[in-house]
Amino acid sequence: MAITFATQNRSLRKPNLLTNVYEYRDEPKIKRDIYSQILSDYNESIELDPTFYALQNRGHLFLESSNFELAVSDFTYAIKINPKFAHAYNSRAIAYTEMGSLNLNSGKNKLSKKQFKKAKKDFKNCIKLHPNSALFYNNTGKFYWIQKDAKRAQDNLNKSIKINPNDFLPYLILGKVFENILNDNKDALKKYDEGLRVDSKNVALYFAKGLLFGEKLANHPKVIENF
Repeated sequence: MAITFATQNRSLRKPNLLTNVYEYRDEPKIKRDIYSQILSDYNESIELDPTFYALQNRGHLFLESSNFELAVSDFTYAIKINPKFAHAYNSRAIAYTEMGSLNLNSGKNKLSKKQFKKAKKDFKNCIKLHPNSALFYNNTGKFYWIQKDAKRAQDNLNKSIKINPNDFLPYLILGKVFENILNDNKDALKKYDEGLRVDSKNVALYFAKGLLFGEKLANHPKVIENF
């Protein structure tokens, strides 16, 4: 299980602007036949009237299917139509981050660096446009976690919690920051437990705790309890 982005149902009639969130959950992929129909509908809509909402929605479809270059193209077009559409910057930042990670893993370090730089700029634009958005601080914090920048990750995730203390996700990512970057298992557990106080039935938090116990605290008496 990995921390990825998740999307909610979207409608061109009633667009949901809070669509893309880096979340820790397993979601079924869109079936190929349904994907083709949705893509066809979006294509028709955009051909008739290329609104930034429609482009955002089609961009998410591309993002969900890992067509990152096509996603970036749609989000960029949406931003061109509406430069103050913060969620398009957020979406494009996610696409750039995914592309950067893939290229980094393929040894294309120079290209990866450029894409991460673009992602960083887009996340900054999100917060500039909406400085009170817990979502944007959370996503920016996850970006810095990927970059192994513990301080900036913590700063953004703590701001997300301050704005919305009832979301489990910043606690989960903070736990990963302590665990994976700072090698501080004690504080990692604290963050997972803080998240569970927000959402006591959250599978992802228990799973993260169980992995931590199993991999690094194997002799701890609570190993079985958390799986």
